[in-house]
Amino acid sequence: TNGVLGNGGVQPELFTPIAFEDGSSVSHLDEVRFPKELMSPYLDSGDVDHSPSRMELGMLADMGWKI
Repeated sequence: TNGVLGNGGVQPELFTPIAFEDGSSVSHLDEVRFPKELMSPYLDSGDVDHSPSRMELGMLADMGWKI
């Protein structure tokens, strides 16, 4: 609910590759739509996100994190 609100009322697109990737599939945001975000399935060495988006903070709150 909070993730949707943080994304302007639109369901955030999740990472759902054709071949299931344990630990990444459906647990992270779609890499094409949301590259380099905190909840990206892939980060390059040295990539850091110190300011998560409202959508990501909302998703973390939905999962039970204290925001």
